[in-house]
Amino acid sequence: MPELRNVLCPVDFSPWSDGAMRYAAWLCKQVGAQLTLLHVFETPAYASLPDGQNSVAMASIDESVRRLSQQLQRDLDAAIVQLDAGRPIRTRLLDGLPYRAIIDAAQEFGVDLIVMGTQGRTGLSRLLLGSVAERVVRLSGCPVLTVPAAASAR
Repeated sequence: MPELRNVLCPVDFSPWSDGAMRYAAWLCKQVGAQLTLLHVFETPAYASLPDGQNSVAMASIDESVRRLSQQLQRDLDAAIVQLDAGRPIRTRLLDGLPYRAIIDAAQEFGVDLIVMGTQGRTGLSRLLLGSVAERVVRLSGCPVLTVPAAASAR
């Protein structure tokens, strides 16, 4: 059985990811692994505006994204306060398509396990909204432990 040294936990600040984050911290404390919390956000696509307005709009969007990323980093730092993983917890903030960024980060960071929450959507809502967790499970090069919504409520 491979040794768990490095665990990645994607967070989106939902109750489901909060439960997964607590589970990941507990697991890391038990086995002495390093925990990395990752938040992925998608920068909005730039729209094309009439001549002369693009640079102003782009500057405004860039400033908004900068402020958002600073707030997200503060949120990640605040989340660490509630966790006891036995070791310092790392945080990473990435821009991109969530499932792809999670998979790429796991490979880049040499992750042994991904722990992530799942809402447990079924039927039409899952079909329309898709599932980040499902895509990560299917495409990840390492094991993925999903913490269902029901377990997050405990």
